[in-house]
Formats: sequence, structure tokens, C-alpha cells
Amino acid sequence: MRHFALRLVLGLGVATGLNVIHSTEAQACGMWRPAMEDSAERLVASADRAAAKGDVRQAVRLYERAMNDDESEAGIRVRAAIRAGDLNAQIGKARESLRRYQHAVELDGRSFAARMALGQALTERGDLPGAQTQFAAAGENPRNAKINRANAQAALAIVFSKQGQGDAAALAMAKARVMGAADSALAAAETAMRAAQKPAAATVATIQM
Repeated sequence: MRHFALRLVLGLGVATGLNVIHSTEAQACGMWRPAMEDSAERLVASADRAAAKGDVRQAVRLYERAMNDDESEAGIRVRAAIRAGDLNAQIGKARESLRRYQHAVELDGRSFAARMALGQALTERGDLPGAQTQFAAAGENPRNAKINRANAQAALAIVFSKQGQGDAAALAMAKARVMGAADSALAAAETAMRAAQKPAAATVATIQM
């Protein structure tokens, strides 16, 4: 989070005075509107509290209201959509979960978290080409931190392995290592690559017998 404490302290008195003036003028012109009680930020905060208490269904409802708030910033709406997807998956609503992740990507196609969440959901559904598209987008976006792009390469290695594309998997794995992917991401990719190689090894052994 970015902190602007010093600026806020220095400008508090002036800002307060200006707000009063502007509000008075706006009311006089009939343009003044009260602050929205259910802004996306407040909805997400309430949803976070509900989730922490274990009230998953209430949390999902609040996150979904927040993600559909067209007047709020895309960032908070993306976060709400991803959290709604996570919790829907948690309670066994895979289809709803997938739709929330898709909505997150629609809100911000550059979001690493949204692309990775959708890619994971598609992987679990067996839509490997679709997952590959999401992980590739996450790994190619220069806006994303290097370690995030590296983790996306590790995810690509998994998807390539599941599709029997050993060479592509090895290349993605090499990129993940060079770029500094997290140990957990590398371990998951290595496991998938070993699993993909076992059937081939079993076939060779059968032929030799």
C-alpha cells in the first residue's frame, strides 16, 4: 500500500475548508450527491470480515455486489471478483467460480492475479488450451513483476506437460528457473513433468518385455 500520511497531515486543514466550500456550492447548484454508503471498498471490507467469520455465502454476495459496482475503480472490482471466485470454488460452485474469474479478466486483462486464477480454474476443468492462453498472457505482460512472470512460466510448463508437449514444457521450465520462479511453483512444475513422462516410460518397458 502507498502511504500519503505526510501529505494528508499537511493538507488536512486546507482540504477540509475546500470540501465545505465545494459541498455548499454544489448543494446550491443542485449537483451535490452524498457519499455512497455501499461503495465497492466498503462492500469488500464487509465481505472480508464475513469471510473471516466463516460466513462464506454472505461474503460471496458482498464481493459480487462490489465487482458489479460500475462507479468504482477496476482494481477493487477485480479483487472482489477474484475473491468471489475463490469462495465459490470453496463451496463447490465451480461454474460460478469460473465466471467470476472470467469477469475479473474482463475488468482488467492486465491483472496477473486474474489471469492466473482463471488459468488455474480452466486447468482444473480440463480446458488446457484455454489455461495456456491465460498463463501466457500473465507471463508476457511486462507490467507484472519478474517473479510473477516466472511463476506463470512454471504454470505453462504444467499445462504443456498435461498436453504431452514435452519440449515446450522443458523450455517454459527453463525460463521459470532463469527468471527466479518460486520454489513451490518450480516443484509443482517438476512434479507435473515427471508424471507426464511415466506413461511413456511404462510403454517402452511393455514393448521390451
